Amino acid sequence: MTHSFRTSIARHAVTRRADALVGIPRIRRFAMHRHVSNAMTRFAAALRAMSPLGQCTAAFGIVCLLAVPFTGWQEALAAGVMLSSLLALAVVASRDVACGTVSLDVSACRVSVGDAVDVNVTVTNTGAATVPGCRALVPVGAELRRIVLPRVDVGGEDHVRMAIDARSRGVMNVGPVVVHTGDPLGLMRRERRVAEPRAVTVHPRIVGFSMPDFGITHDLDGAPSMRVVDDDLNFHGLREYRPGDDLRGVHWLSTARTGRLMVRQYEASHRIDVGLDLDAVESDYADHDEFELAVSVFASIGAQCLLACRPLSACVGGERIRPRNAMEFLDFCSAIVPRRTVEPSHAAPSGNGHAATDARNNHVLRCSVIGSRHTARNGNAFPAVSTNTPHIVLRTAQPHGDDAHGRSDGERPAPITTQGPVTARIGTLDALPSIMEGWS
Repeated sequence: MTHSFRTSIARHAVTRRADALVGIPRIRRFAMHRHVSNAMTRFAAALRAMSPLGQCTAAFGIVCLLAVPFTGWQEALAAGVMLSSLLALAVVASRDVACGTVSLDVSACRVSVGDAVDVNVTVTNTGAATVPGCRALVPVGAELRRIVLPRVDVGGEDHVRMAIDARSRGVMNVGPVVVHTGDPLGLMRRERRVAEPRAVTVHPRIVGFSMPDFGITHDLDGAPSMRVVDDDLNFHGLREYRPGDDLRGVHWLSTARTGRLMVRQYEASHRIDVGLDLDAVESDYADHDEFELAVSVFASIGAQCLLACRPLSACVGGERIRPRNAMEFLDFCSAIVPRRTVEPSHAAPSGNGHAATDARNNHVLRCSVIGSRHTARNGNAFPAVSTNTPHIVLRTAQPHGDDAHGRSDGERPAPITTQGPVTARIGTLDALPSIMEGWS
């Protein structure tokens, strides 16, 4: 029994030694395969990093070295060795460098035209070695900014700050931060993204003013106003009875408690929906500056309506939105671009779906912003407006024309009626408050 137990232990030991001797070549083959795979990956990365000049240099060096055994030219050998040495130095000079953890932040995600935006690039070293400085590129819209990321010690942090101007309306992309490495001769170039981009929405410039006060009082489907009346749905408060008041408005519980006749007061309800249209056809404007003026006028009117809690329905080139707040509307205005043709829903004939939608909305005021070259015969007249709806049309004028400051005759705007649209010319955005307040 003891002999067979010792025999089994010896056999098990021999088997383990045999498995170990067989496994050693397998481990070596696996390690060799991994090293070859890593070398091939680095070689492929080096080929991708080669510039056209580097590719030509490599090809010419290979041709020179291959020609030496057949020609025996010492010059070809010298040229091949020299070009190979240059490529080797370029590979070393263009290797990826550690730049720490890089982040990009902007001071504001929404600005107006002409405002400045502060950009902050933060470099944090969370590693165990000092991070050397390196060059980087930061795209800002269509512009390319060059910065130098600083040297940061272990556990340290540093910042690179720059200021950019929001010169035009739209969405401006800031970033990403791209680190560039390469050799002085330009044989190899490597790019590595180290920070993600940020989007900055540039709103059009707007001005403040008082919107003309149009509304239908005692409309039970409307919104509460600041005006106090004796009969409505929205309870406001109580006051003492005056001779001539309707006895149906007496609040008898308060009368019994105070000993004086108390009458209910209500907050008047009225409908204050505004329809706003912008002519977005490029041919209706003299130049790009005039189109930007029209967008600023359009944005100013819409923002003032929403700030005054007046529901707004805006239409640009056949696209209609009902923004919930002024910021959402200004974001929409930032993306407006001129159209080359008239949208089908923007056509003049009545009875189409777009006009029918306006009829159902039944706005109490409609404002239209058109270009100086806008004509009804172009087929881009605005949707049909109810005969009982006041309609304001603001026609932009060239900034250097006779109508650059409001109306051409210098008079106050004509009174708004329901007998047709009232047109005023505007050449600068600063003239908008005086024109709109003249209708108040």
